[in-house]
Amino acid sequence: MGGFLYMAKRIALVFFLILTASSLSGQYYLQLKKRNKVIHTYAAGDNISFKLKGDDYLNDQMIIGLADSIIKFRLFEVAFSDIEFVTIRDRKQYGIDLTSTIAITAGELFLVGDQFNQLFIENEGFGPSSETLIIGGSIIGFGLLLRLLKKRKFKIKAGGYRLFTTDFYVPKSRRTFSFSKSP
Repeated sequence: MGGFLYMAKRIALVFFLILTASSLSGQYYLQLKKRNKVIHTYAAGDNISFKLKGDDYLNDQMIIGLADSIIKFRLFEVAFSDIEFVTIRDRKQYGIDLTSTIAITAGELFLVGDQFNQLFIENEGFGPSSETLIIGGSIIGFGLLLRLLKKRKFKIKAGGYRLFTTDFYVPKSRRTFSFSKSP
């Protein structure tokens, strides 16, 4: 009798584990990729801006859930094949961001430096010269133009970009490994 009760408990435990494991669902992530390079990753709760094929306006919706080829929003679902392009407003492009910041700062410092030179060193008056305004304005304009030219719109399929769902996500901060010995 003790062996039967022991075996019944084990069968019940295995049955419970199977039911629990089948009811658990993993977290899916939506990735925008070009070839094998991940451009951006979305999770449930993130906002995504996209344009559907045939629409004239841009949708900005919060992702409620993700399936294999469907994005679920609060009131509707969208298949990946229905999306024409995705926009990413806060995309970081470190080379362009750094260059534009340096150009804008350099232009401002050029204007301030020339004004300091005119006021305190040459004892002229307050007010920059026309050459200073042209040079400083050109440098600042170059920096602002770089910020405007950042790529934020990614055409799906036509531009070589694809949307994929994945069940794992490794943030960039954890992708690098340190092989140094700990003390």
